[in-house]
Amino acid sequence: MKPKSFTIVKILNRLSFFLLFVLTFSSCSPLKFWDKAVFKHYGEFPALKPVTPNSPLLVNIPLAEKDSSKAYVTGNGEVKKNLFLLLYWKHHSAFNVKLNDKIPLHQFSNSLYQYAKSKQVADKLKGDQLVIVIEKWPHSFSYNFEQTAYLLFFRFDKFYLKPMLQNVLVSYKINREGAIIKEGTVEITDPTRIYGVGMFKTVNAAANDYLTSYDAFYKGLGKQVIDKILAAQ
Repeated sequence: MKPKSFTIVKILNRLSFFLLFVLTFSSCSPLKFWDKAVFKHYGEFPALKPVTPNSPLLVNIPLAEKDSSKAYVTGNGEVKKNLFLLLYWKHHSAFNVKLNDKIPLHQFSNSLYQYAKSKQVADKLKGDQLVIVIEKWPHSFSYNFEQTAYLLFFRFDKFYLKPMLQNVLVSYKINREGAIIKEGTVEITDPTRIYGVGMFKTVNAAANDYLTSYDAFYKGLGKQVIDKILAAQ
């Protein structure tokens, strides 16, 4: 037989986790809620723009094209921490959200090709070809609920969106007349910050702010990556 204390903690875990989603997602499941929220922000998946003929850049994004899912997100819930003492209670639950890879990868590819059209890039490459393979990219965040109670009378609740601390990593090669003259990797830190939900900001508003910041990062990412690659050219 399992100890009684273990059973009580397990029950409290489930009740606290259930409470989080009842309060936030009263009209639908967490996964459906986030799928609708992301669809509302984008409307449709960001489309890949046509590549300029004779572009000096080739971007490899195989995962985006193999992903045929029409869902905007996938996700799962978890209880991260529970601490129950006589006069103190701390709980932390989260629902982890992963965006469909078409959303970040198509925006990233468009940003790379757009910057590759510039005279600055043409002057650096001087007829060479730049091949970029996207290896890693930020695509996930979590919706968090933290609850702290003292003496069973004073309770503090906190809701927020938090990025999963995933950096961008690309590998690259510069080809000249069929021969590789330079190769390496470039890593860019994800600058997306935590977005809180409070009295004057709903979950939908925080999600829209988070995704707007996320999009802005990807739209400027092409320049950051290519400038790092060509810095020594």
